[in-house]
Amino acid sequence: MILRSRLFEREPPSREAKSIYIFCEGVKREYQYFQYFKEIDSRINVEIYKLHPHEDNSPLGLLSIAEKCIILSDDNPKPKYEFLENDEVWIVLDTDKDEKDSR
Repeated sequence: MILRSRLFEREPPSREAKSIYIFCEGVKREYQYFQYFKEIDSRINVEIYKLHPHEDNSPLGLLSIAEKCIILSDDNPKPKYEFLENDEVWIVLDTDKDEKDSR
C-alpha cells in the first residue's frame, strides 16, 4: 500500500504556556495528587491552590476562593494568579458512594 504524502501545517509556537488553576476540596491528599501533573508537560502550567483547614471546601466555597484568587476588581486589586485568555479553572470534588450505594 502506497501512502500519499500529507500536507503538514505547523502551528507557530505559543509565547506563553496555558495555565490550569485547580481548586480541590481536599486539604492534603488531592493537593499531593495534582502536584504530579505539574511535572508532566511544560506546555501547561498547573497551579494547585493549597486549601487551608479553616477554609470552606464546599463547591460554593471553592468557587468563592477561586474568584478571589483570579478575578481582578477594585476590592481585589492583586489577585493571586494572573488569568489569561486560554487559561482554565478547575474545581475538583471527590465523590464517594453512600452506604446503600444509591444514586
